[in-house]
Amino acid sequence: MIENDKHQLPVFVGGMIVGTQVLGFMVLIAANGNLIQWILNHQPLGAGLIGVFAASFTSLILIWQIRQNYKFREDTQNRRLMAAKSTMPLVLADFTGYAETSFGIAVQMARGEEFALTMPEITNSHLQIFKECIESADDQDQRKLSELLKLYQLQKSRLRAAINEYRPWTEEKRQANQQSENRTADEQTITGNGNLFSSVELSLAIRELWAFARSDSQFEVLIERSERVENLFVFADEFPEDWQRFIAFFIRVMDRREN
Repeated sequence: MIENDKHQLPVFVGGMIVGTQVLGFMVLIAANGNLIQWILNHQPLGAGLIGVFAASFTSLILIWQIRQNYKFREDTQNRRLMAAKSTMPLVLADFTGYAETSFGIAVQMARGEEFALTMPEITNSHLQIFKECIESADDQDQRKLSELLKLYQLQKSRLRAAINEYRPWTEEKRQANQQSENRTADEQTITGNGNLFSSVELSLAIRELWAFARSDSQFEVLIERSERVENLFVFADEFPEDWQRFIAFFIRVMDRREN
């Protein structure tokens, strides 16, 4: 099936060559004698040449129609992408709020605190806009968007399971954690169900997508991963020094995935 200019070019060139040859042959005959007489004397051959010429002309018309259809589909896809991207800042703001809330819940659960647990949600219409962007984006952006959606689904599943299984610590255990300068909670984030890990991973991925929402040509990562992870704790009014084991563990895992 001919879908783009790369596929159309060989057919277009072939049709031009055949058409030129047939036309040249007929001009040569006309220059050396009576064309009408020649056609009458060679009706089968003449009919065949006319058929080849007609087929070449028809192929060019078909190529032009296919090209117009391809452009129409491409323009429609681009318009859909532009319409979806125009609302992407709102969508990413919703994702950011979800990620920040999830991160705060994960930190509180890691400390064994007693608090009201509520599962955060993302607006369904925003998820639909996000999926439309995935369908219309180019390959590079599509991979990034699809990866974020997978991270969101994994994180949501882990958070829901953690909320269902959560039991606050006793007061004695919380005091012991404070005396150990948060060592118990920090270590538990590594041996737990990966709830905090998934929340951090999702938060970093969302921050990288803001370049896509601004229509930048590439996704941007402006600072080192370790600093970005520490900033998540700072923004949540936490001291990164209290979570050094988790941060080091997160960086090691992510580095291994990339290598």
